[in-house]
Amino acid sequence: MAKTVKCKACGNVVSVKAKSCPQCGEPAPKRTSIVTKLLLIIIILGTLPGLLVAIFGGDDTPAVPQKSEVQLVAEAKARREQMQAQLKSELENKRGVIVSDIKIMIADRKFEEAFGAANRFALIKDSEMMALATEARAKWNAVKEENLLAILKAVPASNYEANIKHYRELTKLAPDNPRYKEKLAHYGSKLAAKKQAAEKEKQTRLAKFGEAPVASSWDGTYRPVNNYLDKALKDPDSLKVEGCTKVYHTKNGWLVGCDYRARNSFGGMARESKWFTIRHNVVVNVEEANAYKP
Repeated sequence: MAKTVKCKACGNVVSVKAKSCPQCGEPAPKRTSIVTKLLLIIIILGTLPGLLVAIFGGDDTPAVPQKSEVQLVAEAKARREQMQAQLKSELENKRGVIVSDIKIMIADRKFEEAFGAANRFALIKDSEMMALATEARAKWNAVKEENLLAILKAVPASNYEANIKHYRELTKLAPDNPRYKEKLAHYGSKLAAKKQAAEKEKQTRLAKFGEAPVASSWDGTYRPVNNYLDKALKDPDSLKVEGCTKVYHTKNGWLVGCDYRARNSFGGMARESKWFTIRHNVVVNVEEANAYKP
């Protein structure tokens, strides 16, 4: 069957082979060939990215060239030199006022502020500023040393951690003071011995009693206690555990206290508070609530 197209003038169907429309005489339109269609598609696809950029915009920010290490070092040096020049100029023009202000701060025991004001000129290594900074730092450290010694008077000798902390700070403030070093070493050895003894006691306890019972993340109960009550109660299905203590340890085993309710022989709900001694996940002893104080 011959391929046809519609006449643009009258709408009559015309064969593609006809030279004109038989109805109105208008030259017959030609069908676009497959090759022409493919070329049009290729052209459209080729221009689409640019068209999208034109419509929606694109990243037209020019790429910033990366600086080399040599350039970065040179820029840092230039900034340093510029800052040095500014500090020198400031000190030349206001030395008297700056020195006077720092000395007043020192006299008023504002040692930290005085140190900051003098140390600001450390970059230019001015001898006068360096001397004032050293003086302020020394007096500032002396005050901190006095405060730490006052704190230590209230710290018991048995608190090894706190003593170590404060004597370590004192050693940094006064590294040439042998007493601080001796105290730091003394409490360090005491703490090490304490930890060693605690570890030994822990291993002995584990050998005698097994691992400590773990409370359920669901209701805070302990499985050894629940197992014991399931066997000991007249109506274990009525058991409602209201709360348990954390785990303690005694010379007889792990100890936990629990409050619970359950039906008694008369059918009524009775509330009980007991202490349970546990060894190797088994309750070995039960005591009344007044036997221990948590």
